Amino acid sequence: MYPAAPLGNPDRSLEDTSFVFIIGAPRSGTTMLQVLLSEHPQIATTVELTLFRRYVAPWLEAFEDEERNSREKGWHQGLPFVWKREELVAFLREFVRRAYSGVLARKPGATHLVDKHPGYSMQTARILEILPHARFIHVIRDGRDVACSMVAAARNNGFGTGSIGDSAAAWKKFLSAARTGATNREGYMEVRYEEFLSSPAEGYRQILDFCKLPADPAWVAEMLASNSFEKMKEARRTGDAEVQSSAAHYRKGKAGTWREEMTTQEAYAFERGAGDLLRELGYETEKDWWHGDRLQNVLVLLASAVRRKLHRSNAR
Repeated sequence: MYPAAPLGNPDRSLEDTSFVFIIGAPRSGTTMLQVLLSEHPQIATTVELTLFRRYVAPWLEAFEDEERNSREKGWHQGLPFVWKREELVAFLREFVRRAYSGVLARKPGATHLVDKHPGYSMQTARILEILPHARFIHVIRDGRDVACSMVAAARNNGFGTGSIGDSAAAWKKFLSAARTGATNREGYMEVRYEEFLSSPAEGYRQILDFCKLPADPAWVAEMLASNSFEKMKEARRTGDAEVQSSAAHYRKGKAGTWREEMTTQEAYAFERGAGDLLRELGYETEKDWWHGDRLQNVLVLLASAVRRKLHRSNAR
């Protein structure tokens, strides 16, 4: 049973805490990073709270809709008739402060609070309106590995996308939104999943430096050894030590497994959906990566497309 969060210290100011948000497409390694950061003695975190996606953003969007309806349609209704926008923002700041104080209360020595949710990739502007000094760590992973993991999540966990094509579109949407909303500021950092896997100690130290937190090399080495991906998977770790993930949440924790998991048809679907972003990020350089030297598979794909076209023609 997940314990009820205490209210914490209601007098604690938001300015007393550094807020760090982990953003990125689903299945990009954001949970792994959150678990590792939760080990730092100055960082408090918990499960995905969805504060900005399900609470703050809908309130602000409703207020904006009512302002627009009043201005453009002459509708005389809504909160904007009694509150100014800054009053709503002040109210939401208090709501966020009270919610996060419950997390901070569990780790009294914490100076930083880390929150994580893929949907926050779309909400960076909302977050900054409430927490102007928030920092963002954007985890970027090869979209093809993300797509395979998202399809598996839909099959095994009940969330995700049902096809590689849909997953490619989702990866591009999340990643593009995160980059557009937060890049033009010093409080934004990109972490490549593949680089982190190859040099976790260096990557972890860089992240702590970005957060302006100390990183003792010996402690980092010991912490990473005790929190390998395999151990996280076995323990079903989440950002909250009291909560376990579903058994199917963790998969392989490796880079490049899409090569064994994707068919040529699926690779082609990904290229059509997000191949341009794949090349922009440097994961590929050519448009024909999707077939490589698998000529026989390409011929099968083309033959299948021809058959579908003939079938549609004959059906008319």
